[in-house]
Amino acid sequence: MPFVINDGVKIWFEVEGEGPPLMLMHGTTGSSKSWRRLGITDALRDEYKLILVDARGHGKSDKPHDPVAYLPEPKTNDIKAILDQLDIESTHYMGYSMGGRIGFDVVAKAPNLFRSMIAGGAGPSPQSLLEMSSQVYENTIEQIVEMREAVNGRMADDFRTDFLANDIHAIRVSLDPAVLDQEELYRAKLKKFSKPTLMFVGTEDPRIDDIETMTEQMPQAEFISIEGRDHGGAMEAILGLMPQIKRFLERVSQSQNSTNSRDRS
Repeated sequence: MPFVINDGVKIWFEVEGEGPPLMLMHGTTGSSKSWRRLGITDALRDEYKLILVDARGHGKSDKPHDPVAYLPEPKTNDIKAILDQLDIESTHYMGYSMGGRIGFDVVAKAPNLFRSMIAGGAGPSPQSLLEMSSQVYENTIEQIVEMREAVNGRMADDFRTDFLANDIHAIRVSLDPAVLDQEELYRAKLKKFSKPTLMFVGTEDPRIDDIETMTEQMPQAEFISIEGRDHGGAMEAILGLMPQIKRFLERVSQSQNSTNSRDRS
């Protein structure tokens, strides 16, 4: 299986499909398998070269236990290393929750790596994540599963197995306040990010005001709210957004192709 090594940390990824590159980045406690479970890989692989990544601390990638390893620069360098190995100069990008914030890291540190960005359930404020960090991740991974299942019912067996396989210490340090509190950096850089951006969030997600406000301040950003969905529910609803996501990506590709043609003439 393909992987890159960034400053001693192995990052696993796989490539599937044909077309313009589109990198997919999952949320906290997830992995590249998340996109397969949701049907997103099947929905996009005929039109895009999908680059599915296990973020550092997750899946088959290495799991450092030092918060410094989860700051914006190392995570940005993970993406750059993958693109370099694939000989890809820039990519479309879609991330959810933590995956969206990793996108913000790239916007802050190397925005030229993106052709466009789609970010779901992710805003510059760390407040919701700080609350999750203090309330949930003080427990063992087994206790977290019990709490989630008490609210949402039993997880699917394969999802439950993967969730329990998480390295809880790596998850905790990835949610360290020093890692999460990048609000000033994110706001400043997102306001200047000129590439097309699509932000979406559930109407029951407490992040919604932060995300909508940030979208309004960005040069080329669109906003979609998913009625009646909370943070986890919006992730589950991404397949229903495929028509909007595909139209967005098609518009971006057509616009960029037209610009490139004019530049060559």
